[in-house]
Formats: sequence, structure tokens, C-alpha cells
Amino acid sequence: MAKSSKLLTIMKIVTALVFVAAVVGSAARMNDRAERDLSGVPDAVSSTVRGGACSLTVAANADVIEDKEAFAREAVRMCRENSFRSLRLSTDIAGWPERVYITVYLHREDAGKEQPVMRIRYEPAESGAECNIKDDPDKYILSIE
Repeated sequence: MAKSSKLLTIMKIVTALVFVAAVVGSAARMNDRAERDLSGVPDAVSSTVRGGACSLTVAANADVIEDKEAFAREAVRMCRENSFRSLRLSTDIAGWPERVYITVYLHREDAGKEQPVMRIRYEPAESGAECNIKDDPDKYILSIE
């Protein structure tokens, strides 16, 4: 009986240690996520391309966007450089998009659940102009709604 009692005690200790490790690991992941969410660096959540138009959903990763024009310029720059952390635009088959529509949320979790904080349109100044966002930035107009 003494052996089964010791075994039971050891199993309880191991179970408690596993539980504590799980809680600590979960807290560490939540802390990492909170730091990423407030980094202030825009990141693409999703993209859709149809007929030369790219629609992006972007998380601002901030609680507030102080300068909407500066944010819009940064988001467009990241599109042109294809430098979002979580998503890369596929340009190998259809090439670079002719226009970009960006819906912005403060946090990734807000996408589709909250109203967007802003919408960005990056379109050619001339209708029907043959250009793309990568090679012809001087032919584009940036609009913020």
C-alpha cells in the first residue's frame, strides 16, 4: 500500500507541474500576442485579387491611428514592396495589381466583427490607364475614407 500511495502522490505532483507549465506557456503566448498587436506596424490579414484589383484587409496593430494619411502611405508602400509580415501578394501569374482597396481595422481580431476604422483606395489617376502599383506610383491617387 505504501508503494501505491507514493505513486499516487508522484502522479499528483506531475499533473500539477504539467498544469502549471500549461498556464505559464499560455500566459507567455498571450503576452507575445499583446506585444505584436500594439506594435503599430500594419499587417495584412487577407487579400483577394479580381480583374487587376487587389482588396486587402489590414490590421493597424494599434489602439488608435493618429495620422491616417501617414498610415495609408505606409500601407500602400508595404503593398508596393510586398513586405507584410503575414501575407505576400502573388504576382507571378497576373503581375502587380492595377489598383488596391484596403480595409483597415485596429486589430486582427476586429476584422469582420467591428466596423473598419478607415478605407484606403490607391487607383490610377486616369481611367483605363495601363499601369501597376509597383512600377508606376506617380500615376496613382491615394484616397482615404
